[in-house]
Amino acid sequence: MEFAQQMAYDGADELGFGEKAMISHGVGWILARMHFRFVRTPRRDEDVTMKTWHKGVGSLFFRRDFEIDGADGQAAVLGTSEWILMDLQQRRMVRPSNFDGIVPGEAQSEELALRDSAPKVVVPKGTELVKVAEHKVLYSDIDLNQHANNTRYIAWAMDCLDPELVTEHEVSDVYINFNREARPSETVDLLRAQVDDAWIVEGKVDGTQVFITKITFK
Repeated sequence: MEFAQQMAYDGADELGFGEKAMISHGVGWILARMHFRFVRTPRRDEDVTMKTWHKGVGSLFFRRDFEIDGADGQAAVLGTSEWILMDLQQRRMVRPSNFDGIVPGEAQSEELALRDSAPKVVVPKGTELVKVAEHKVLYSDIDLNQHANNTRYIAWAMDCLDPELVTEHEVSDVYINFNREARPSETVDLLRAQVDDAWIVEGKVDGTQVFITKITFK
């Protein structure tokens, strides 16, 4: 997640619509959805090659793909993401059509890391999520937009799962949606449920969903 975030910012900079460029227009990049598939987990100290490319613009989202290739040249991790632009004063989403000519509508490459776009994660009907932890948003959690950085949510979610599960099994797929800002000093309630072979972890502030993730293991 940390690598992907940095690659996304660097990739956008190279194409002329990076963070600083968009702030000059009064908007900031906000990650909305991601899906990562781990073909295998890269090894510690392994030399990897990391790629990202702009996948064009939809009606609501700006799309970006990712790939991490291992030392053997084969894909180890594949990912896709969807982003929005947020008005930094009103804290509201801005439609992509407002930035025609600034952010290219066409894809930088026709290659697809994953066939489908990052999906909406939903809790199946009849599934009850149980609160297992809470986290107060601290200084070390926040980013330049003054809310919890997206990478922190995955860490909180993994911390909610059984240690035996996360240490003895490799992750297969991670799906995550970011639905609301978590601001400094807010307390995020963390709820979880197992649905078939997946774990769903939801973060809420005062009953409002902040994020939801679905994680599967090999």
